[in-house]
Amino acid sequence: MKPKIGITCSHSFLDVFPIKGVEFYYLPVYYVRALKKVDAVSFILPSEDETVIDNIDGLLVSGGGDINPNCYEEEIKEKLVKVCPERDLFEIKMIKEAYKRDIPVLGICRGIQAINVAFSGNLYQSIPTDIKHMQSPPVYMPTHWIECGKWIGNILGAKIRVNSFHHQCIKDLAEGFEINAKASDGVIEGIQHKSKPIYGVQFHPEWMYEKYPIFLKIFEEFVKIVKKG
Repeated sequence: MKPKIGITCSHSFLDVFPIKGVEFYYLPVYYVRALKKVDAVSFILPSEDETVIDNIDGLLVSGGGDINPNCYEEEIKEKLVKVCPERDLFEIKMIKEAYKRDIPVLGICRGIQAINVAFSGNLYQSIPTDIKHMQSPPVYMPTHWIECGKWIGNILGAKIRVNSFHHQCIKDLAEGFEINAKASDGVIEGIQHKSKPIYGVQFHPEWMYEKYPIFLKIFEEFVKIVKKG
């Protein structure tokens, strides 16, 4: 049986119909397509009911808007992008519950940040660096180098260029985690839990794998972990 991967999604009011202010859950298609490529089934998880975790084998925490700094006990210092308190709370609860149940977790972009915040780490609200971490399109284009080790290094090698679409990043790493990838400016680009199957990357492999197939291996390895149970 194919493993069932639940994917968190964005939640906001969108003006895409003639009627304004319709509320939506939405997700870029690339996560689903990447998981389909590695023979997994995707389920989009709306932030309404945490019991959905009973029906999944793995959790993918997707990219999206900023996490409210209140979640890590800071006041808002910088301009934020599409803050959604409901999504913040839902993802933090889902990540913690996955930890308790040994359900594997993969966080991408916002997802790596949500993992860190869920376990009492914090974030830079605006990255203090000269490297451009919010690139221009095309989204698949690699723009800066990262050095890799441990889990992500075994997949991508010791050094590789990745894409980048974020203005926030991990500041103080949560207890129980270790860094497995960094940019040359020190920005944390990959983390993993020391004893649980929880992983995060700051870049977007789902946008890169069609042009650069090596990035599909991140999803392949994650699904292998999910299948092991």
